[in-house]
Amino acid sequence: MQIFYNWHILFFQINELNRFQDAIEQYDSAIQKNPENADLYYGKGSALEKIYRFKEALEYYDLAIQKNPENADYYYEKGNSLQKMNRFEEALEYYDLAIQKNQENADFYYEKGKTLQKMNRFKEALEYYDLAIQKNPENADYYYEKGILIQKELSKHLQLIVIKYGQQITLTDSIKVQKGTFC
Repeated sequence: MQIFYNWHILFFQINELNRFQDAIEQYDSAIQKNPENADLYYGKGSALEKIYRFKEALEYYDLAIQKNPENADYYYEKGNSLQKMNRFEEALEYYDLAIQKNQENADFYYEKGKTLQKMNRFKEALEYYDLAIQKNPENADYYYEKGILIQKELSKHLQLIVIKYGQQITLTDSIKVQKGTFC
């Protein structure tokens, strides 16, 4: 049964890849018919990104930006591709450009926060998670990522305390965590 299940997943994934390849071909046809439409380049970049062809996706995001430099989503998606390629500094630049173009989109702040977190710039990451939450307080993902970051930071601080004092610390009623301080 497990072998059948694995083959089923493999065939599903191949089918999905073929659909993205079909989408890419459709974007090519559309671009030939309307080469000034920035959304077509953006769409092709997005399809390429979905099949992990990030370098090519970047080229198409650049073309979309050239055709319509006012669309914040193009900068954002280029930032996402750069982040997936571990080109974090460049990704931050594109998130900043997206934010300059549209300061109301919470996802722009959120992804910048995630990138900063990957760069171990935790304080800045928290600031951007907070901005995302301010812009869209209904999105649970923003709170989740912020919570994970806080938890990691608290764990790191507890480990440092254990190392500093050379003993195991157990959390009991005598140790309370209140508003980020230990009492």
